[in-house]
Amino acid sequence: MIAANLQWHDAELALKVARHSFERWLDAGHEDTPCPGAIHAHQTHEALHEAARTVTMLIETFRVEASALIATPAPVIN
Repeated sequence: MIAANLQWHDAELALKVARHSFERWLDAGHEDTPCPGAIHAHQTHEALHEAARTVTMLIETFRVEASALIATPAPVIN
């Protein structure tokens, strides 16, 4: 469960970075020059890919850890 917890933290961080990039892109959209908007759009795109990668890793880690818990028999109490 520790690995899934770490993956969850990584996914949250990646989503925060993507959100921050997205907000900068929205703010840059009101500027006269398109260059800042294009830069922030690219950064947002890259950040979203990283967020998707970390969420995918979280899902896989959770699946493996949950399967291990399900497959492990509960201790017998006499």
